[in-house]
Amino acid sequence: MGKSRRILPFVVATLPIQLNKYFFTDSSFVLGIPIDYLAISIYLSDFAIILYLIIFVLDNYKKPQTLLAKSKNFLIPLLILNIYFIANSILTSKSPQTSAFSSLKFLEFSLFTLFASVDFSDKKTMAKIKMVATVTLLWQSLLIVLQFLYQKSLGLWFLGERSFDGTTPSIAQTNILERQFLRPYGTFPHPNVLGACLVFFLIIISADLFKNNQEIAKLKRLSYQKIAVGLSLVACLLIYSKTALFILILIPLIYSKNIKNIIIATVLIILVVVFYINFISYSHITSIAERLILTQAAYKIALINPLFGIGAGNFIAELAKLNLISISEVRLLQPVHNMFLLVIVENGIFGLILLANYLFAIQRKVASTQKLILFLALMLYFSVDHFLWTLQQGQFLFAIVSAYILSSPQKTTITKTTA
Repeated sequence: MGKSRRILPFVVATLPIQLNKYFFTDSSFVLGIPIDYLAISIYLSDFAIILYLIIFVLDNYKKPQTLLAKSKNFLIPLLILNIYFIANSILTSKSPQTSAFSSLKFLEFSLFTLFASVDFSDKKTMAKIKMVATVTLLWQSLLIVLQFLYQKSLGLWFLGERSFDGTTPSIAQTNILERQFLRPYGTFPHPNVLGACLVFFLIIISADLFKNNQEIAKLKRLSYQKIAVGLSLVACLLIYSKTALFILILIPLIYSKNIKNIIIATVLIILVVVFYINFISYSHITSIAERLILTQAAYKIALINPLFGIGAGNFIAELAKLNLISISEVRLLQPVHNMFLLVIVENGIFGLILLANYLFAIQRKVASTQKLILFLALMLYFSVDHFLWTLQQGQFLFAIVSAYILSSPQKTTITKTTA
């Protein structure tokens, strides 16, 4: 086993650790306000990823045919996309420094996707990755439960946990039976990002739970996975990430051909929708209104340069010129909650076409029910949020999930259960 495969599980384990350092330059300020999205940020996970990339190159530079053989179908689309982003940040961006850093970040995660897709194809490495996913689900779920019970952070700064409580400005909250509760953050920048991590890792380990009895007997980690799944489901309820809950309810519909399971899942979806509509709070109305305002603003900004965009990372700076105030009287300085629309605004129609070409290359590698669910979950998150494109842990998740779909492990059979 190559050295890169040995360290890859440790690299993936750094995903939930939010330790970082921000460097605010002149272009990081909008209206005198420091914007995290625009700052140069270095994370612990960056060091782990770069170390992995270097070791992978040292392991494989004498046999490039291995990399080319396993990535021939998506290497060219990914390469063209990165070249376009870098060239666009230099030639057309209104803030070249911000765009250059965004493009280099995308290049970093692109290389990780490319290299990890090769190492994920190794069966032993993949088993270790699933163990890392299981352990991550366990400790994040326990942290979520404790944050919910105490309604504040636990002081785990060394894991990147932010300091917050129910009185922290702009903290995510929800109403349950007319009482306001803090939505746990774990060690992530927002409950929705945390929810995506839980969902993606749950799907990655879920295939083991659908194997036949003979295969199950060989999996010593299965009991831990069952505990992780149970805790994660409770955690998803506590963080109240609606997209995560929707995906979790959909999984039985895709995995099972049993009509009983399909009916149960359908009823659950209807109940969740009815509950959400009947008990929707003012904060949720505000959030929906803000997203609609940002969507309208994104269309206006896109008209500035529809072909090539305004440059990666420049959306917030242009948004500030529109002087938008939400119904809660908060100045709107955040990305639009639709990744495809954000790409059009910042990288133009050409950028979206190249991204779509790359996503199509990923879709062509969908060879199992599990990978289909992962790909559909990616598309849903791209349509309703921006963090897989704009935030470190979201970008890392995108890279891990993409690498997993693009990998070509030994074929295994997933036996669907019937009641």
